[in-house]
Amino acid sequence: MCLINVHAPTEEKDDSEKDEFYEQLERVYNQCPSHDIKILLGDFNAQVGKEDVFKPTIGQHSLHDISNDNGERMINFAASKSMVVVSTVFPHKDIHKQTWRSPDQRIANQIDHFLITSRHRSSVQDVRSYRGPDIDSDHFLVVMKLRQRLQRRIQITYNRIAPRWNIEKLKTNSVKEEFQQKIDDNLRSRDRETERRNGIEERWSDIKEAVIQVAEEVIGRQGQRNRNSWFDVECEIAIGERNEKRKRCLQRCTRQNLLEFREARKKAKTVMRQKKRAALQKEIEEIQNARARNDSRKFYKKIGEIKKGYHNGNSWVRDEENKLVLSKEGVAERWKRHFSQLLNQQQPVLDQQEVLNSADALGPEDVRELEESIPPEVEDIAEVISRIKKNKSPGLDGIPAEFFMAGGECLIEELHNLISQIWQEEVMPKDWTEGAIVPIFKKGDPTLCENYRAPIPAVD
Repeated sequence: MCLINVHAPTEEKDDSEKDEFYEQLERVYNQCPSHDIKILLGDFNAQVGKEDVFKPTIGQHSLHDISNDNGERMINFAASKSMVVVSTVFPHKDIHKQTWRSPDQRIANQIDHFLITSRHRSSVQDVRSYRGPDIDSDHFLVVMKLRQRLQRRIQITYNRIAPRWNIEKLKTNSVKEEFQQKIDDNLRSRDRETERRNGIEERWSDIKEAVIQVAEEVIGRQGQRNRNSWFDVECEIAIGERNEKRKRCLQRCTRQNLLEFREARKKAKTVMRQKKRAALQKEIEEIQNARARNDSRKFYKKIGEIKKGYHNGNSWVRDEENKLVLSKEGVAERWKRHFSQLLNQQQPVLDQQEVLNSADALGPEDVRELEESIPPEVEDIAEVISRIKKNKSPGLDGIPAEFFMAGGECLIEELHNLISQIWQEEVMPKDWTEGAIVPIFKKGDPTLCENYRAPIPAVD
């Protein structure tokens, strides 16, 4: 199913601007897969009449009797694509056909429409507007009821990204000590309650389960970030009063009711504007405090949140033929082909004589040193862990580097035993051999895979 949301130029705009709009709409429409259900919806700024010459593209239950210029353009586009203006098909009261009302509440029009391909016309059960929902707009909510029998598809389970750990808690000494103590107790209890498992996979599984279990108990995960943290009870009360005045104005639009509604709407806007400014001022103070503490990471993070704002993630891409790929399976396959071609470049062929010369350059002492190499000591493991960079994304196991830094001596000893066994058997756990590629958008069209940066895969 393809949903195309539109906002057409108003009736007073030039013909050139209207022609450009429908040319762009046709380009977008032609990019949709031919087998999909195509639905156009939105503000067409088009009044559709009841002329017989336009049937069966339109119905006989429109709010207007004569189509305006925008209405004729929309009807011509629908006819050229074998579509039906289903918002004019179903009989309703006039108040349930109106989709827009002027600010003075005197003029009401039907300018928001639904268009659907004619072969799926029978799937539409009803289209009407609802005046109750309030979004502080001069448009009403228009709802289309659609019943379509879809082919059953195999359900594919995708791994969801778990929320981030609340690593900031580890900066507190008491929390860090509790984290170390519980990891020690957890690892020792596994040795006492179960027989010692000597396999590499089993050793790593014990370490991973112990670290994750203790982290869930001690530090937990970050809660979902509230985009509108400034919205509080006072805003809710102001919005409720505005909605109540609006309903009263819709039921009986007198001068007094209209005046009360406008005052309530003005009050609600004032309250929310003040809350937004107070929230912004609080964020600015946090940025200043982070700068004063030389906390550059938090400083630039806060600036980025204010500067960039909210960006909706792109969930579809274009294939090699510049066609949109909408399904999750198709998008995953497209990314697989893209990175397979990008990362699996042909390596230069080394000269055989150069390889032989480099091998002959190794003396007997070098060969003996390679054969008699010993695994690293516990102190070497502790030193490497202490030098790991912080604030980096974890691998597929979800364990960040800060957990190993704060794990204590018992965790380091377990890691040393595991690495020593890996050193001898020359086999690594499965988690250590897999990585995740996260495309990072650069600039340009977000549906093109070429406009994404391919970072080094995140491995454990």
